[in-house]
Amino acid sequence: MRKGVEIAEKKRKPFYNASYRVFKSAYESMLHDVSEQIELGLSLVTNPTEEAYQRIFDSAANNMPKKYIDNAFLATYLRTGVWFANDQYESIFSQKSFVKKQIAELDEEWVSYFNQLIRSAEITELISSSYLSTVKRLKDIAKPIIIETLAKGYSIRKASQEILRQVGKEWNRTNRFNAARIARTEVLTASNAGSIQGALSTGLEMEKFWIDTRDNRERSTHLTAGKDERNQKTPIKGNFHVAGELAQFPGDLKLSARERIQCRCTQGFRVVG
Repeated sequence: MRKGVEIAEKKRKPFYNASYRVFKSAYESMLHDVSEQIELGLSLVTNPTEEAYQRIFDSAANNMPKKYIDNAFLATYLRTGVWFANDQYESIFSQKSFVKKQIAELDEEWVSYFNQLIRSAEITELISSSYLSTVKRLKDIAKPIIIETLAKGYSIRKASQEILRQVGKEWNRTNRFNAARIARTEVLTASNAGSIQGALSTGLEMEKFWIDTRDNRERSTHLTAGKDERNQKTPIKGNFHVAGELAQFPGDLKLSARERIQCRCTQGFRVVG
């Protein structure tokens, strides 16, 4: 792993962990908020068919609140982005003297940027997609459990209890994986977006360069991006070239999912002149 990425990953680690906990808690809260509806539906079952049980979980899934996903994304972007903006700002100042702004002014500037970013069309679409995937996941989890449980010939009460228990168990298991995947992706995006904002806040004329991972685990397209001469002296407000796509930073929301999800690349900055 290249040193620039290694340093960035060490800084990101506590944010990965915090964001993982936030998303995991969001999924738990989504199910918790409809658990009463599920339990009531199960208690009213008189004809224990696959269709009857599936309707209960489909209805509950459709009623799961979206606010927890909204808040998880907002918390991840604000906490991560502002911290990395400040970190990059101070890092550049340690190498190149310039007139520093007041920290309150900088915080306001960075918080404003990330509040606008979280309301952008790209993130709005991303959050909506994440929510709909979560709704579908509950329906998909329930289906095989219902079929398997009914095949055992339990009483209605026993079948309902077993279905509820197994769905809850599988929900928590699958969401641990999903929380980790989303946390890694969004923290990477927020950290690199924050670094760009920190560099811009210096007011210095700067250029940026793509730093790929080079540890035999990265995408070949990102290795190519790191070697592309166009990506080694890119204007700070310019775009990197990645597999025929354009991005202001690794993990940019403008990138396709195949070039963004769980990326670990970072960028460096140098003062021009």
